[in-house]
Amino acid sequence: MCWNLPILLCRIQKTVCFFTGSVTDSVGHFEFDLPTGSYMVKFMRLGYVAETIPINVSGDMDLGTVILKTMP
Repeated sequence: MCWNLPILLCRIQKTVCFFTGSVTDSVGHFEFDLPTGSYMVKFMRLGYVAETIPINVSGDMDLGTVILKTMP
């Protein structure tokens, strides 16, 4: 079952350490500034399976909709 709820935490990772983090607004939107490069973006919400997405930043971008699945 999937719910269309805001993600409470988004962490950005470059290599093995966290670069930055963000919390969404009440409808799930977030933004952050990153220098050009490759990153792993991890989306988390209590009670849901975390999702990690690789991104390559080269300018403004939209990650689209990320849907987390509820924990079994």
